[in-house]
Formats: sequence, C-alpha cells, structure tokens
Amino acid sequence: MSQLPPSRPRRLRITVQGAAPQDVQELRTFRVRIPFGRVQEKLAGSPFLLVNRGVLLNMDHILRTRDNGFVMDSGAFFTGRCRSYRSTRRAYEDYLLGRAGHTRA
Repeated sequence: MSQLPPSRPRRLRITVQGAAPQDVQELRTFRVRIPFGRVQEKLAGSPFLLVNRGVLLNMDHILRTRDNGFVMDSGAFFTGRCRSYRSTRRAYEDYLLGRAGHTRA
C-alpha cells in the first residue's frame, strides 16, 4: 500500500481594518491550525457572518448587499454561496434589525 503525501496546511488570509500597522504586523507572526467549522462555532453570536467557504465578514463593516454578495466599507465585494445566499442575507438583515432594537415579525 502506498501512502499519500502529507497535505499542505491551508493558509488563512485575515484582513484587519481599523488597526494600527504595528498591530497588523504582530498578527502576522501567529500561526493557528483549527478547522474552520470550529472558528465559526467560537464566533457564534458575534458580528461575523460566514458568506462563503473560508470567508467571514464583520457585519459592522458591510455597507450594503448587492446581487448575490456584500459590499464592504473598504469597497471590497464578497459573493455568497448560491445555495445559501438567501439565508445568509437574512442573517445579516436580522443582525441589522437587532442592532436597531427590532425583531423580525
């Protein structure tokens, strides 16, 4: 039986907005190995929204929804998963309603 070659760890790209350059440089020195599902569990109840495989958005920095994605305050555009975009958008709208002190009827 032949062994499969070891898989390379995937890199996680993190974009930090509103942080000082020295703070961002410090973040680059950390390496974390954790399944993405666990990251999502840890962030439950926070303003982070999983919009696509490996893409978490801070809902406080979303300017608006457009087509099948989200426009960020930096101008970046992230598309949502086709199958679950409706529920992802609904989660974002519920977040906005909650911040405004309202609930969906």
